[in-house]
Amino acid sequence: MQDYRQLRVHANAHALAVAVRAATRRFPRNGYASLKGQMTTAAESISFNIVEGCGADSQKEFARFLLIGIRSANELENQLKLAKDYGLLTTLDWESLTESTVDVRRMLYGLRTKVRETFSSGTASTQKRTTQKRSTQTAKSNSVDRPAL
Repeated sequence: MQDYRQLRVHANAHALAVAVRAATRRFPRNGYASLKGQMTTAAESISFNIVEGCGADSQKEFARFLLIGIRSANELENQLKLAKDYGLLTTLDWESLTESTVDVRRMLYGLRTKVRETFSSGTASTQKRTTQKRSTQTAKSNSVDRPAL
């Protein structure tokens, strides 16, 4: 278990969610409620999945939550492009939010790689110990005195 407050990626994801919420407040009241809702949900989901993953029971489960965060970042990046193309975001806002999204996603990939290495090396160590234990047991069973034929 890890303290999400100690992760820079969480701080950046949180700031991104706040920035997306502020940007979508400037959308027209009519006609874009679905896109606005999906953008804020995707942005918030990144941060939420980091937090939820930090409370996971295993590193493997933590990595799964980080992957969900990566997918939410992919979704948000596409939604930002749509918002720009619909004329809802200025080019400057779109560039800034997209850069932040890509940066958070890059950080998530890096953290996920580290987390996966941790549980992969743990799995390898466990497998090695299990194999050694089996070898020892096999050697002992082979050394048992057998009656002559």
